[in-house]
Amino acid sequence: PSVVVHMFGRLFDSGPEFSKNNVQNTMDIHTLLRNRSTGNKSILDASYVARVLPTQMQEREINLGLNTNKVFASCWLDDDRVLCGTKSNQLFITDVVRSQVTPVETLQGPSASLTTEDEDDPILVRTPEGSLLLSTTDEQRDLFVGSSDRVICRNRPCGIHDIEVSPSKEFLATGGKNTNDVAVYRLPSVESYFVGHGHADWVFSLTWLDDHLLVSGSRDGTIGLWCSGILPDSGCEGCHYINSMPSDEFGLRCTVPILQKKLPERYHRVRALDYDANLHLLATLSHSYDPATERFAVPSRSQAASLSLWDSSAFRLKRTFRLPHHEENVSLARNQDMHLYANGSQNHITFLDERDKQVTSIPAPDHQLNPGVRSLSFYEDILTIGGGRGKVAFYDIRAFKYLERNSFTDQPWSVCYLCAGRGYLRQDLTYMEHYTGQSLPENAVYTHCYDSSHRRLFTAGGPHQAGLFGNYAAIWQ
Repeated sequence: PSVVVHMFGRLFDSGPEFSKNNVQNTMDIHTLLRNRSTGNKSILDASYVARVLPTQMQEREINLGLNTNKVFASCWLDDDRVLCGTKSNQLFITDVVRSQVTPVETLQGPSASLTTEDEDDPILVRTPEGSLLLSTTDEQRDLFVGSSDRVICRNRPCGIHDIEVSPSKEFLATGGKNTNDVAVYRLPSVESYFVGHGHADWVFSLTWLDDHLLVSGSRDGTIGLWCSGILPDSGCEGCHYINSMPSDEFGLRCTVPILQKKLPERYHRVRALDYDANLHLLATLSHSYDPATERFAVPSRSQAASLSLWDSSAFRLKRTFRLPHHEENVSLARNQDMHLYANGSQNHITFLDERDKQVTSIPAPDHQLNPGVRSLSFYEDILTIGGGRGKVAFYDIRAFKYLERNSFTDQPWSVCYLCAGRGYLRQDLTYMEHYTGQSLPENAVYTHCYDSSHRRLFTAGGPHQAGLFGNYAAIWQ
């Protein structure tokens, strides 16, 4: 008999893979994978493999060199190559088979929008009282940079936070050399295609609506719609052939968004995007704060986080869900089959059912010590969770529990973690002043992604402390 789990007011039939008498529960995972490679899929249950494979994975670290600081985004280009974006606004391709790193040129928009490369540059802001303030601390910079109406001069880049491939795998979108810009490349050559400028603040997230339409989300509180070609029968005057776009002096095409939508709430920052093509729903994860009431508070303590769903055909707001946990809401994932969103915050993971409009939360793995959930992704019924203290965990949304190790041995069960390796840490002045004599800081898993076979997991990141310089990358298989 199959086990039925009640979750979010709906019934999920977990199927025969949970039956202890089922042959798949006693079959070695390597046998299952070998059968798949030979084309015998009759005995292979993808949901079962998704549950067992993480317990069998082994890490192989990849050397990213001494000049790479914190990998924020990653995406598989093919079976051997992963494209990565970093805090220092670098793009590079990692060959996970040969452990080779090849830099990719970041695209530069108009010179007027270019930021400097010095992360420690102060910003000049106008305070609520009207006076000018030269902000120098991390807290002051992070607080005021989000309020674009009061920033007089902003020089600090934030890194490349997202990499997205179009549905046909013809285009790739990511951040530009200027962190306010959008850069689009052709695949598989990763050849520059166009750079888009129009946001007044950092671009944090991107998602493709189809092969021609791209949406960007920014800290300036807007979402932008970009066109990578012609839209048949669109009737939109702003949608035109990409070849008609004006080029800069180096021949790079530059464009502006064909539509830019301001989020309804003041001081809102878009942190993550997701698109459901079946329901034509665009999801925006955002957070806000009121600098007039808590202008010197650390932003994560004063943010109100929400998940908004938009009708993508008209860019009309349909509904907004207030999230119960407000600190460090930086990650968003969606299960296509269940129409279920997962949002990671500092100490919790929140699930939202877009059909039943129900919201529920669970503690993040190792939440007593965890400085935030940094990355999320779904495969089958398993949610993969990249944590801020160097651990990757797996949550079974049908069984409503974290995956456990030793389930087929006589040893006690324990939560299955993949623990990140040491990576590289630059022992500079910041390290010498604050961390000498202490154990090495853990590497936050800021990004992770599975290959097309879902047999290999790429994880990357770096030290979670803001002032430390370092990197980490590994392949798990």
